[in-house]
Amino acid sequence: MFAVRDQEAALDIVQDAMMKLAEHYGDKAPNELPMLFQRILSNCTLDYFRRQKTRNALFSNMSDFESASDDGDFDLLETFSFEEASQHTESAEDSTRRAQILREIEGEIQQL
Repeated sequence: MFAVRDQEAALDIVQDAMMKLAEHYGDKAPNELPMLFQRILSNCTLDYFRRQKTRNALFSNMSDFESASDDGDFDLLETFSFEEASQHTESAEDSTRRAQILREIEGEIQQL
């Protein structure tokens, strides 16, 4: 719980570590189990942080966005600017076109 600062996540990590210990190392001597459990627990904790990092990079919470109105209701379409989105799309298309032209030029240079 000290590492993840979330009681439910900590309990899930410990449960996962205990299940892995029982599944893979049930035949080991009892005096080897504490060291194995510590290693498995450490790996499960690292896996938890990797999943959190990936989840945070891919998804956004609706609570992260601010409401444009005073009543506290949030509408994604109100805050989303279609003009900005089209500008980003156009700049990405321009970059793609430039990259394609550069590849064609490099191909012609290599043929010479």
